[in-house]
Formats: sequence, structure tokens, C-alpha cells
Amino acid sequence: MGEFNLQKQWGFNLHRVALLIRKELIRILKKYDLTPEQWQALATLWTEEPLNQREIRSLTMQDEAATSRMLVRMETNGWIERKKDPNDARNTLVYLTKKARSHKSSMPAEVLKHFDSLFSDDFPKKERENMTKSLLNIRKILNDL
Repeated sequence: MGEFNLQKQWGFNLHRVALLIRKELIRILKKYDLTPEQWQALATLWTEEPLNQREIRSLTMQDEAATSRMLVRMETNGWIERKKDPNDARNTLVYLTKKARSHKSSMPAEVLKHFDSLFSDDFPKKERENMTKSLLNIRKILNDL
């Protein structure tokens, strides 16, 4: 076995790339006053509305307190509204507001366009698609799918 080199470890590089992409996403979402976790919740709500707080916590991988604070900020900023579940008063459901619905097409398109232009020359679309398949496989192995 050769000498250990952190720069050649796939786990280290995967983590490093995730942090770099997060940084880039923060920069893109700044004008909307959204965090990457808020973006995940919003993007999921566009297709799976309503969600309860537990489902959002699972999606963003945050603890209960952080998820609660995030939802308060999203509600304060006009992205979501929370309502009691008519079938279970202990449960709160999260719904999109008109403001959030009005960004359903434009915001994802802007984010995708940004990352496509960022990677298009040095990281071809086919390679990105293959990498996505590999990442989904890793998530499946780790019981995240």
C-alpha cells in the first residue's frame, strides 16, 4: 500500500466539492434571501406540497430546532405558510405562498443555468449525468433513497 494522500481520497473530494457547490449556491440564492436548505424545502414543495416539518427535517438533514428556525424565517420572508393538519391537530403542514409559486419556473431555471454554464466547458453534461447516477447509487447504499 502506498503513502496516504488525502487529496486522492474520494470521500474527502466529495465532501470538498459539496462545500464548494454549497458556497456557489449561497451566492446564487442571496438575492432571494434563501439558504441552500430553504432552497431544498422550496424545490421539494413545488412538487410535493404539502410537507410536514418532519419530512422537511429529513430532507434538509437538520435537527428539529434548526428546521423550526428555518421554517420561521421562510414564513417571515413570505415563502411558506404553516397550517394545522385537518386530520391530525398535532401535525403542522407547510404550504407554498403565492410568492413561492411565482418563482416555480424561473428560480430553478436560473440555478440550473448557472451551474450548467459554470461546468459546461470542463465537465461535460454526460459526465455530470454519470456522476449523478453514481451519487444516487451511493445514497441508496447509505439508505438515503
